[in-house]
Amino acid sequence: MNLPQPFLARMQSLLGDAFPLFLAEYDKEPTRAMFVPYLDAGCFDFAAAPIAHLPKGYTFDLDKPGNHALHHAGAFYVQDPSAMATVSAVTLKEGMKCLDLCASPGGKSVQIAAGIGNSGFLVSNEINPSRCKTLCGNIERMGYGNTQVTNADPKRMAAWYPRYFDLTVVDAPCSGEGMFRKYENAPEEWSEGAPAYCAARQREILQYAQETVADGGILLYSTCTFSLEENEQTVAWFLEQYPDFSLMELPARLQEVSAPGVGMEQARRFYPHMAAGEGQFVALMKRGGERRETHEAFPDARKQLSVKEESALYDFLQENVQKGGDLVLCAYGKNLVSSAHAVPRENTFSAGITLGTLSQGARDCRLVPHHQLFKCLADRFYRKIELALDDPRVEQYLKGMEIDTDVPDGWAVVTVCGVPLGGAKVSRGVAKNHYPKGLRKC
Repeated sequence: MNLPQPFLARMQSLLGDAFPLFLAEYDKEPTRAMFVPYLDAGCFDFAAAPIAHLPKGYTFDLDKPGNHALHHAGAFYVQDPSAMATVSAVTLKEGMKCLDLCASPGGKSVQIAAGIGNSGFLVSNEINPSRCKTLCGNIERMGYGNTQVTNADPKRMAAWYPRYFDLTVVDAPCSGEGMFRKYENAPEEWSEGAPAYCAARQREILQYAQETVADGGILLYSTCTFSLEENEQTVAWFLEQYPDFSLMELPARLQEVSAPGVGMEQARRFYPHMAAGEGQFVALMKRGGERRETHEAFPDARKQLSVKEESALYDFLQENVQKGGDLVLCAYGKNLVSSAHAVPRENTFSAGITLGTLSQGARDCRLVPHHQLFKCLADRFYRKIELALDDPRVEQYLKGMEIDTDVPDGWAVVTVCGVPLGGAKVSRGVAKNHYPKGLRKC
């Protein structure tokens, strides 16, 4: 590869005798890996092998994984192993409140949402609107209803959520030196001044990010680059500015496949010659003090359901799903949603589970169900069209076609290997497709 000479000189200085091992990795293909939140790898019809230091992480061998039915279903998320190690460094618990501040495309949010369960709450934020759409799509595909997707700058997030989160993740925008092998144009876009420029931006993000961390909470800082300015020097600056934070050790399984930070042993450097992946820097920092209850600092945009909305929604739920009593039903904008947490009035792409919209006909009102309703409430549906991976109806459904079924008439969820693909309206042995047009296979 045509790697920048200043970059090579710095890496040789950092790595010493290990530099030839590091350099040799750039003659190899990147490792293809995926995060698998629920299924066992034995369910896949392609080769997959567990990554020892990453729970729920697997390498795989599959061309065009995005076309696979289980990818459509949200059974796996394609992610670099080094990036997967970031959230894997934290012990996630049911019910935690978390913020992924720089979230798109969503790999770290997917890991967090899986780890904190339905009782947890994740705000997945992305400042770039176009990237926020990608983030929303991935959260929806994976079937998480414990997540709110926002599009705000760090300063606004700090004002909205003062000392609120048990975990705040800052996977900071960086010079991307760990992407040189993955993206062909990355070396050309790099410059010697990029690390210093990025470090200044990272420090600005961190000064607002820390305001969102609760007493006793954790700030996870990571980059996919190797420069000292963006990594150890930025962390050192942060700890000096905010002495109520202190570094934590990463789990032993991750220490075994990484190098200590330069002059900062508790931070860790993940190099491609030490473990599968493109490279990552990770630092865990804990805020002192005991956790206390805090609240959002913005007006709640959720609205009480109108009589018509309530009637249409309850009719749908009563007819099609069981165990709906735990859903916090409300309206947000034009959507009927289930959201247990306050929603900002602006800069919000999605809140909790989008259930659908109200269709008002001449004679009655009814719910037009949203794709996310089927993804998040799949296990509650009375009617399930359960398909095996080799069933030809899987491909038919993903192409937007009607499929045959012996399921009784009414709304049903379509699953493959037990993982929900989406919804369908069954009538006289035919399931009319409700898979969104923008997601269908050509």
